[in-house]
Amino acid sequence: MKDSTGSYLLLSVVILLWSGVASAFKIALRTLGVFQVLFYSTIISCIVLFLVLSVQGRFKLLFKQSFKNIIFSAFLGLLNPMLYYIVLFAAYHKLPAQEAQPLNYTWAIFLYILSVLLLKQRFRFRCLLALLISFSGVIIISTKGTFVTFSNFAGDL
Repeated sequence: MKDSTGSYLLLSVVILLWSGVASAFKIALRTLGVFQVLFYSTIISCIVLFLVLSVQGRFKLLFKQSFKNIIFSAFLGLLNPMLYYIVLFAAYHKLPAQEAQPLNYTWAIFLYILSVLLLKQRFRFRCLLALLISFSGVIIISTKGTFVTFSNFAGDL
C-alpha cells in the first residue's frame, strides 16, 4: 500500500506541473526566442537530472560511459528532443497556448502510425476509429470549430 500511495503522490505532482506547461511556454516565449527557451530548458533539465542522479547515488555512472555511447546519445538528443522542441516552441510562439497544447499531444497518434508503417505493427480497425476521433478533436480545437480557418496555418502545421 505504501508504494501505491507514493506513486499517486508523484502522479499528482506530475499532473499539476504538466498542466501549466503551455502557459509557462507562452510566458517564456514573450521575452525569449525559441532557441533561448530551448537552451534554458535544457540547462534546467540537466541540473535536475544531475540532482536526481546524485540523490540516488548514481552520478558516477555518467563517467562509466564509453565515448561512443556519449556521441551516440548526443546524436539522439539532437534528433529528439531538440528538433521536436524547436518545432514545438515555434508552434507555441505562433499559436495561442490552448491550440498548441492539443497539437503537442498528436505525437502519440503519429507514433502509432509510424509503428504500423515502419515497424510493421498490426493495424486494427478500432485504432483507425480512435485516430479519426483524435484528429477530429485536434481539427476542431485548431480551427475553433469552423473546420476551415486556422488561426495560424504555419503554427498549426
